[in-house]
Amino acid sequence: MKVMLEKVEKECKIEPMNNSENVSFNYDSPVLASEPANTVSGDYKFLSTIDTVNRLNDEGWRTMSVQHINKRDKSKLAHSKHRVILAPPGDLTDSIVGGTSPRLIIQNAHDGSSALRFMLGLFRMICSNGMIVSTSMLEAMRMIHKQSHGGSMDELLNRFGESWNRTSSTIDKWKNIELSTSEANAFALNAFQLRHPSIAKDNIGNNHQQLLKTSRTEDESPSLWHRFNTVQERLTLGGYSIAGPVADGEVLNRRQGARALRGAVADTRMNRGLWDLALQAETDNLMGHRLN
Repeated sequence: MKVMLEKVEKECKIEPMNNSENVSFNYDSPVLASEPANTVSGDYKFLSTIDTVNRLNDEGWRTMSVQHINKRDKSKLAHSKHRVILAPPGDLTDSIVGGTSPRLIIQNAHDGSSALRFMLGLFRMICSNGMIVSTSMLEAMRMIHKQSHGGSMDELLNRFGESWNRTSSTIDKWKNIELSTSEANAFALNAFQLRHPSIAKDNIGNNHQQLLKTSRTEDESPSLWHRFNTVQERLTLGGYSIAGPVADGEVLNRRQGARALRGAVADTRMNRGLWDLALQAETDNLMGHRLN
């Protein structure tokens, strides 16, 4: 099915898997660009996002959402960095691991600011969270905008299944790792610093503990997998306090709350970083058990 030129949400949101139609694009979406910006060099090789998406759609993949960087200068919008999220053919009802299914995330730009990059994403059925796996084999799959560079879409698609198999094994492992209170707090603190690097550690206080507050009974398990999901959702939606501790007699500014995470670049960076923190928490937990 070819992509139609209609209105689409610009914020990155994974649609429910029972959505049988492809999402469509605004007429001015950079996904639809047919040529690069006039600022790129003569060695630049144009790699069309829409041709890639259309090929995947024809093979049964569904376009679930699209996001691009909003530009104050609207003339630069047509070539700006953007991201498209696709679900593999068949809805993967037999490939859901703990309510989580894979997504292919395509990132590209036509102004020289990004290669055509492919990442493995995860969609959690229970809360519509979108996560990005940083250590996936797909992370190395990118096509550089250079005339001398070659790349194979067939190779990419072959690696997708391999990446998902390895990631699903990681999820199963995390479900069986129980974090202690101190381990969970350490993970939350690292995650808080990842999301708010400008806030000094001494000014965080106990704010990071808000990230461990569950929103649903399904996440009350102390496993690393459920802690990861809870923290990821909190960091993405915001709403928790980032106000620093105050001295006696001072008034806490309760209006200092974290905003929801917006933008393809920030969302990708945070999710990839959080996955790496969870991998480190897994290692620390295993090392702690060995020492005991």
